Amino acid sequence: GYSPVLTAMRPWADSHADALHRFLAATSDGFRLAVEQPEEAARLLAETAQHPTLADRDFVEQSQLLASDYYLNGGRWGYMRRDVWNTFVNWLIRHDFIINRDGDKVQQLNVDTLFTNQFLEGTPAPAH
Repeated sequence: GYSPVLTAMRPWADSHADALHRFLAATSDGFRLAVEQPEEAARLLAETAQHPTLADRDFVEQSQLLASDYYLNGGRWGYMRRDVWNTFVNWLIRHDFIINRDGDKVQQLNVDTLFTNQFLEGTPAPAH
């Protein structure tokens, strides 16, 4: 699976493609920093978020060290694969979690309509 997942409505994404691309490039830079410099990423998170759950600096750093290995998929942040989506959607269908607007169970879904990597083109891969 994927975590986190960022979503956007297709019409908005198409009409704001440049802004979306810049946002995803900046987000990719943040994940790249988290992978390449997990201690610095933990420090920045704790200092900028200033949330009570992030007060234990050692815990935040250790968590970041463990989590940073999971940020990449095939060496790239954010890229999605059809086979992963297909597996997930098939699981949802098998367990009757998807219904249409009329309340009928969906038996088939084209996963190619659910994701795109087009706005990630040109984002750098981490050196990790």
